[in-house]
Amino acid sequence: MGGKAWIFCKSKKMAKNLLSKKLLFLVLFILFLYLVIFFAKIGERTLARMVVSKIAENSIRCDTLTPNWMPMLLKEIIQKDDILTNQIVYIDSQRNKYSCISSSSIFKVKNTNYDTRFRYASLTKVLTHYAILDLAKQKKINLEENFIKYFPELHDFKDQRIKKIKVIDLLQHRAGFDFKQSQDPFFDFKKKPWCPYNIHYLTKIKLDYDPDKQYQYDNRNTCLLGALIERITGKSLREYFISQYDLNTYNVKFSEGNSFVDEVKYDYINSYFIDEKMIKKIDFYALSAVGGLTGSAQNLAQLLHTIFTNSDLDVFAISEKAATQCQLNNFKTCNGVVFRSYQKSEDLPKMYYRIGSLGPASSLLAVTEKKEIIVWVGNGFNRRIEQHFIDQYLYEHVIRE
Repeated sequence: MGGKAWIFCKSKKMAKNLLSKKLLFLVLFILFLYLVIFFAKIGERTLARMVVSKIAENSIRCDTLTPNWMPMLLKEIIQKDDILTNQIVYIDSQRNKYSCISSSSIFKVKNTNYDTRFRYASLTKVLTHYAILDLAKQKKINLEENFIKYFPELHDFKDQRIKKIKVIDLLQHRAGFDFKQSQDPFFDFKKKPWCPYNIHYLTKIKLDYDPDKQYQYDNRNTCLLGALIERITGKSLREYFISQYDLNTYNVKFSEGNSFVDEVKYDYINSYFIDEKMIKKIDFYALSAVGGLTGSAQNLAQLLHTIFTNSDLDVFAISEKAATQCQLNNFKTCNGVVFRSYQKSEDLPKMYYRIGSLGPASSLLAVTEKKEIIVWVGNGFNRRIEQHFIDQYLYEHVIRE
């Protein structure tokens, strides 16, 4: 009996081991199939993307006599930045306007034309900052005054440094906010942004560094400027902009969140951390002064060209302290009251620019010393935004030539 029991136990153990091996093999086989399907889908998607990219590249069309650098730039953006639907407009010193567009639409669904609407994202800041300069010229604002002077109801600050923030500090993004250290309220989807609705919140927060100590781009600077515009004019920022800059004539509109009928279809393939659901959670009314405007590239180019050519405001100004802390041959350090600036070397001209990014919407505005204007908008996230590829391309092919 002992021998039979031993044989039985051994057979049972062998059967159990065999079953375990079969289960393991089955699991590995299923995993293998899953990986095959996964990589096949990636390959299929990559192949499809290559086809669509080629279609977008072949779709580039431009006005007559358009400078060659414009279609070449769109080709680079399509190939290297994977942004397929684009508009670019150039208004030269003789007021000649040139335009190019590209489209990834295969079946002509929302096919892009020169009037197709895009989100301008942070290019909106140019109008907000310009409005502050204009109000200062009218003696309604003093750029060297402390911001809280215009909000006398604010008192008992947790951080006393906030009292020292000047209007010009907000213009130059030197107020002490740093979104890398403290939460950008516009992208905190768990609660309503405090700016511009509740300026009293300033009394409860702590700055990330002393005002006017250093440049750090942050949306809160421009939002507070928007609140200041409303305080001084007695109008909502949207109402003021529409009337002051005749936005309706240029078909420039504030976004309400959902896309307009004439708005481009955005491409989220490059937007790794932001999808369409997250974009819909953004409070675009709160974002009005910061990144709320929409329109075509030519809409914005013509609007700004009209404003700049009919104005004696110094939109290229930068404070003495800010100027001493920046390196003109570095795209990331020089920020004035409206624009960032770049100059490769002292014997070459300067370029003034502003970049925009809001989820899958990317944009760039460049202005020469002669107030020539270039506006580019795209329907995808610019993965090389930190490398300033488009900015450098424009400098090399337009500004210095």
